[in-house]
Amino acid sequence: MPVEPINRIAVKLKIDAEYLLWLVLRHAVTRDGLSGRFTRSQAYAYTVQAGLSFTHRHWNRLIEAGNGIFWGIDAKYVFVRSFDRVYKLLADDDCISVHNPLFIAIEVKKSGLERKAELYWSWFMSRNEQQISRATITDLFGISADQQRSYEAHLGPRLIIQTNYAHVDYDLYKQDLKNIPTYAYSFIQERFVDNKIETINVIAYQLPNSFIARPKQSDESSVVRQRNAL
Repeated sequence: MPVEPINRIAVKLKIDAEYLLWLVLRHAVTRDGLSGRFTRSQAYAYTVQAGLSFTHRHWNRLIEAGNGIFWGIDAKYVFVRSFDRVYKLLADDDCISVHNPLFIAIEVKKSGLERKAELYWSWFMSRNEQQISRATITDLFGISADQQRSYEAHLGPRLIIQTNYAHVDYDLYKQDLKNIPTYAYSFIQERFVDNKIETINVIAYQLPNSFIARPKQSDESSVVRQRNAL
């Protein structure tokens, strides 16, 4: 189970493949009571057992790329680093503001799209319903709005996006039309006032979307609330 704030950082820094490999090895350490020191052949075997069928060549590239971040290496061994050490190395200001990081269960996926979508989803999963703009998501994840929509399309009902609008009277803006918010449109609205119908010109403008994450199955919980996650 990855620590939720680092999921986002892994996507932003484009180290999500190395990160997932580290998660698999950290899980093996915890599950089997290992020391964190693997021979390269042992580490590769655990990787394959977890469903990540990387070729030896690809796997070696990931090991080299993650050296100094997720593990240390020498000619024979891979020394897998602790959650605490990796968290302190990668945490940005947004991570630091999260006082009780959560473990979020994700599916182990080899493909880049599936892997990134899982990490993207996990960030929202830890926040229940989140109202946030696409520009802010871009800042947090380092991904474009089109990439966001690609992940959301892949996730389907696991991440629900609700579009939000606010309505204001056109008269509030008619003296200075440049202040009309972006993504706005106008329409005529009828109102019943003093036993007569009046019409007004209303501007509707888009607010940040609401994102609601759901577990893959309705009866499962993907969030483990653990105060000392690190």
